[in-house]
Amino acid sequence: MGAMPTNDPSDGALRRAFVGDVHGCFNELLELLDSIGFDPVAASVDDAVDEVWFVGDLVNGGPRSDAVLALADRIIQDKRGGFVVGNHDDSLLCALEGKGALSGPVAESLRQIDTGGAITRDRARAMLEAAPLDVRFDDIGVLLVHAAPVDPGDSLERQRETAIYGPTADGRDDQGKLLRINWPRDYDGSAFVVFGHSPHRAPARFARAICLDTGCVYGGSLTAYLPHEDRCVSVRAKQSHREGRLREGASTGPYL
Repeated sequence: MGAMPTNDPSDGALRRAFVGDVHGCFNELLELLDSIGFDPVAASVDDAVDEVWFVGDLVNGGPRSDAVLALADRIIQDKRGGFVVGNHDDSLLCALEGKGALSGPVAESLRQIDTGGAITRDRARAMLEAAPLDVRFDDIGVLLVHAAPVDPGDSLERQRETAIYGPTADGRDDQGKLLRINWPRDYDGSAFVVFGHSPHRAPARFARAICLDTGCVYGGSLTAYLPHEDRCVSVRAKQSHREGRLREGASTGPYL
């Protein structure tokens, strides 16, 4: 597998961590941030990480989507990181805007926001509206996106669909879901892509990309990638909140 370009923290470069799909698993998120040496409350000279960036899907499925959103909002306000929008973040935003069907996980996230006290609907809506489709970190050659890199020549609607769901093919898998093209298998772009969306049992490393969705909400784990050390840190899920299939490794077939 191709090596990820690293930066030497001794030269003053930012030490970033990229975190996979949280899906409302707040306790695991706190444990992971502690494991990588990042205090989300206030920056400290003892921090081992300067910024935390989320790969999207902060919400839906776990018990505290409200608290995850509030923590991410604080990180953003403190200019210590951020997140790109995932499909579950987008579905929650649609609900907050009064659009679309209200699925069970989305309804539960709304209930958590209304009763948890960590964040208001208005604040949650504002931060979700402001979330970008992708973020480029030119100093380390990384592109952060939820599902797949976009083609800037596509329409904005198509770019959003690709970024949060990934490119799809005709047909469906054995679970009735649309087949999603295995873009990282053949990707050879200049930026190293950090993404999520496709739950794997362990971080899936491709030549020029890494998938950080390790299925915490399905009873798997929550993972952070530290490019300055080119390593991953994971914490085990405390329990499973939804049923789902975890892929065993980086797929070499045509579909993710």
